[in-house]
Amino acid sequence: MKKIVLTENQLDMVKKHIAEEESNNDNRYRREVRVSVGVNSEQKYKGGEINDVNPYSSKMTVSFDIDQDHRSWGIKDISLHSIKGPESIEVEIEYYPEGSDDYVTDEITIPLDWDNISIDKVSNGLLTVGDEVDITLYISETGEYSTEISMDVYTL
Repeated sequence: MKKIVLTENQLDMVKKHIAEEESNNDNRYRREVRVSVGVNSEQKYKGGEINDVNPYSSKMTVSFDIDQDHRSWGIKDISLHSIKGPESIEVEIEYYPEGSDDYVTDEITIPLDWDNISIDKVSNGLLTVGDEVDITLYISETGEYSTEISMDVYTL
């Protein structure tokens, strides 16, 4: 038996690859969607007004389940549920420090809570998730991040 010596970075890459392979082997449907991140006008970052929030990647992959309710006479219902995506995303946040007319850019990681996703149903003859996921970032006075996620779900 041979021993292999790995650096921490190499081990992390192997673990990430294994996790991705495991998640790709489940029976969930997947779709790559555009990412939109915004804040409301009252949000402040480090005491300054926020100019813009830009995700590093303009796309993400979401997964979801589709279930059919069968009866002896046919299909009673088809439902799409359990939409999931990455646990967090990295963004650049542009903000104006107090007393400055020039914005500063910081890199932050924001958590994503897929258990509280808001869904807008759109009837168009397909059964899938929409083309875009909208993320609203909230920043508490203590500097903690939370999000609201919303997206369209196409229904028959």
